[in-house]
Amino acid sequence: MKKLTSWWKQFCFSVGAQINAVLLLMLILFLSFSIYNHSLFNQFNARYQKEIDQYYSILELKNHFLQSGILFEEYMKTGNRTTLAEFNDTYEKARSVIDILYTESTNEESWYLLRGIDQSFESYYSECCNASFLYNGSDYRYYDSFYYSQTIGGYLEKYTNELLQYALESSVDSNRELTYRRKVMTAFNMGAVAAACVLIAASASYIFVRVTRPLNELKKQVEEIGRGNLDAHVKESSGENTVSMLSRAFNHMAFSLKEKIESEKQLLVEQRKNEEYEKLLSQARFLALQSQINPHFLFNTLNSINRTVMLGRREQALTMLDSLSVLLRYNLADAQMPALLGEELGITEEYLKIQKMRFSSRLNVDVRHDRKLEQAVTLPRFTLQPLVENAVIHGLEPKEEGGTLILDVRKTGNYIRIRICDNGMGMEKERLERIRRRLSEKQPERIGVWNIWQRLSLYTGRDDSLKIMSKKGAGTIVSIYLHRGEEDV
Repeated sequence: MKKLTSWWKQFCFSVGAQINAVLLLMLILFLSFSIYNHSLFNQFNARYQKEIDQYYSILELKNHFLQSGILFEEYMKTGNRTTLAEFNDTYEKARSVIDILYTESTNEESWYLLRGIDQSFESYYSECCNASFLYNGSDYRYYDSFYYSQTIGGYLEKYTNELLQYALESSVDSNRELTYRRKVMTAFNMGAVAAACVLIAASASYIFVRVTRPLNELKKQVEEIGRGNLDAHVKESSGENTVSMLSRAFNHMAFSLKEKIESEKQLLVEQRKNEEYEKLLSQARFLALQSQINPHFLFNTLNSINRTVMLGRREQALTMLDSLSVLLRYNLADAQMPALLGEELGITEEYLKIQKMRFSSRLNVDVRHDRKLEQAVTLPRFTLQPLVENAVIHGLEPKEEGGTLILDVRKTGNYIRIRICDNGMGMEKERLERIRRRLSEKQPERIGVWNIWQRLSLYTGRDDSLKIMSKKGAGTIVSIYLHRGEEDV
């Protein structure tokens, strides 16, 4: 019962699971209708084919009776043995058709008609054989047997016509029943189509109300923050699901961002008054820089999700939303606490999952690391993901054929070296020197690499913890060096 309750809570939380359930229901209904229609069609077709076969069998039997009469009459006139052999062959054919009609008979009345035809035909053949015997013995009584056989032949024709008439009347009744059942099937199918349309419309409305509209509002408010309006917030939807969690996380982020920026301003004023608060100011700057990453990344990711929804790829958009929710849930943790390397790698892989959906086969990812280091090394939160984002957006995205991104973590002497390598566009030497110069001069006007370098410097107490190498057309390598003591792995 507990597992069922837990599963139900997860189902209610995940919008993607709810939509998948609706799609699965529609698929089951479609398959059910298809199987039902196919079964009815096969029944109609088999019944119709059986009636046609029976009709043609009766006509064939009637033709054999007529042919046997003509052949025997010709034999009695000419005495030709070949004609008699053809007569006997026609008898065997007629006998075979009667046996087939017995197996196809479906009711008592047609069976009795067949029984009468069968007995009459046997009497007819017996009289013909008797007439032939007397004729060969030059006994003039053969004429009586021949005349009697002709009389029985007339009855055979009458009985055969009655059987044909009965088959036609049964076919009319059967067609009337089939027509009624086809009308019922048509009405059922129209009802099923109408129900499917209602289900599709309800699903589309649900997606718009619960996913598309809240995401559009969230994107709008992210743009407001990008323009400097730190009072931006979104209306939190009721219930516990992915979208409502994103709304709450955004509002919390916006409030935290505003609060931390105001805190930074206050600390800067205090620094001018008293140098004793330098350490406290450095800590506040670290927290502000960490929060500064969030709207930048969230804006880029929500734009990607919005484009995916507009292109109609809702399943991909929902998967991207789940990955984004993991990123935001990670961001809600205490910003003052450093993250384990394993946590940073996991969040980075969630981000790469989003980018893999955007770029498909254009983006290849190779993550190499020693799992023993995951729980033994710490670093500031959101250190790896922005660097990976730079490699994807600035290195690989402009490259038409895409490329490969390698995230490599290994022990090197007294350091843990983390390398983010791409074979993308790379940088010209002048641009690389300009970025290095900004790092050395501590110019804080950009969020990107300078932000990460500043946080690493504050965290490690060293200015050489981040290094960049790049070559135009060959790619870029960003290296992070974290010192490890004797107690480390």
